[in-house]
Amino acid sequence: MSALKYTTTSSSDIHPLRILHLISLRQVGGIERLYTEFINFRYPDQPLEHHTLLAKRNIAPMLEKNMQKGSASVHYINYYRQLKIPKWFPLLRQLNIFRITKKIRPHVLLLWSKPRIIESRLVPDFTKVIFFEHGVSWIKDDKDYMQAFFRTIDAAICVSLAAKRMVELKWEVYLDTNIKICRNAVRPDCIPDVTEIRRLARGTPFIIGCAGRIISIKGFVIAIHAVDRLKKKGVKCELRIAGEGEELHRLKSLVRKLDLEHEVKFLGLVGDMKDFFSSISCFVCPSVRESFGMVCAEAMIHGCPVIASAVDGLPEVVDDGVNGFCIPPSLTIKDYIELGGTTAGLPSVVYNPSADVLELPRIVDPSHLANRIETLATDPAIYEAMSMAALKTAKQKFDFKKQAACIAGFLSKVVKC
Repeated sequence: MSALKYTTTSSSDIHPLRILHLISLRQVGGIERLYTEFINFRYPDQPLEHHTLLAKRNIAPMLEKNMQKGSASVHYINYYRQLKIPKWFPLLRQLNIFRITKKIRPHVLLLWSKPRIIESRLVPDFTKVIFFEHGVSWIKDDKDYMQAFFRTIDAAICVSLAAKRMVELKWEVYLDTNIKICRNAVRPDCIPDVTEIRRLARGTPFIIGCAGRIISIKGFVIAIHAVDRLKKKGVKCELRIAGEGEELHRLKSLVRKLDLEHEVKFLGLVGDMKDFFSSISCFVCPSVRESFGMVCAEAMIHGCPVIASAVDGLPEVVDDGVNGFCIPPSLTIKDYIELGGTTAGLPSVVYNPSADVLELPRIVDPSHLANRIETLATDPAIYEAMSMAALKTAKQKFDFKKQAACIAGFLSKVVKC
C-alpha cells in the first residue's frame, strides 16, 4: 500500500472547500484518530481547508500535534476569547458558534460528535450542515430529538451500512440521496512497514489481542472468560488488552478471581498500535455493539485473523470463515452480568444484519469464542489461509485513500447541490 502525501494547501486554481469540524478531542478513539488523519489528507480533486471547533479546550496530548498540523484555525464553543461561557447559558454558546461560522464562512459544518441542533439562523446560508454518524444512533434513545435534529441538517455520512440502517430503522429517517456510506479504513499511521502472512509459531503461547476503551460494550469480559476456558482445556494462550477505561478495575478483579494473572496482560493506552498488532496472533472483538469495527480492519492489515460478534457493522469487516470468524451473539444481558459484565452504556437495541432488523442486545457465548480461538491456535492451515485473506481484505476494502476520497467527494457534492 503506497504512502499518502499530506498537505493542507494546494497550488490549484480551484478554491478550497472550507470545512469547520465540530468535534470533541478529550479522548483518544477511532473517531478522533480518523479526524486527525482526514484533516491531514490531500484530496487531489478538491483542495480542502480545515478549521476545528471544539466543545471544550481539553485535548488529548496524543491528538494535539496532528490536529494543529492539519487545522488552519482552532476555536472553542465554550470560550469567547479568554472568557469562559458557562454551561447553563446555552444561548451564548449558540451565538458563539454563529460568531465563529460568520468569521470562517465555511462551506461545510461537519458534526463529528454528538447530534447538536444548531439553529439555521445561526449558520450562514451557504454553509451545509452534515452529520457524521459513527455510532450515536446506538447511544441515543430520544426519538423526537433525533428526528428534529435530522430535520436541521442537509446530509449525513455513515461509516457502515449498519449505521445507515440504524438511522432509518430506529429514527424512521430516510435521507435518500443525502446520506452516504463511507466505510471506515485503516489509518496510514497504523500500516506496518512490511505486510506479511502470519504463520503459527511452535512451542509458544497463542497471543490473543483486544483493544479499545475498556467499557462494557466492548465485551472484554467475554474474552477473559474465553481464555479461562482455553486454559482449562490445556490450550496455551495469552490475552493482551490495550486501552484504558472505567471498567479496568472490574476486569482486573475478574482476572484475579479466575486465577489468570499469567494469562491476561493489561497494556494501558498504547501509542503505537503497529507494535501491538505485530505482537499478537489473532484479534478478538466480542463487542455488544459496534458501528463498524475499525480496529478489526487495523488488525487485518497486520495479517491477524479476527474473531468478532456477528452484530451491527462487524460482519461488514469480518467475512465469517474467510478472514476470521463472526459469532452470532446468543446469551442474554442477564448472562453477561453473571459473567461479570455491567449494563453501563449498553444500547437499548442493536442491528442484526442477517435479518435487517433491530433487536435487543445479546452477547457472544465465551465457549463459542474459545472454540474459534482454539481452531486458529491448533490448525496451521486454517490460520495461514485466514491470515492471507485478512491481508487481502484490508488492502482491497479498507484503503484510507478510498475513505478520505469518499468523504471529501460527498462533501463537495452536497455543497454544489
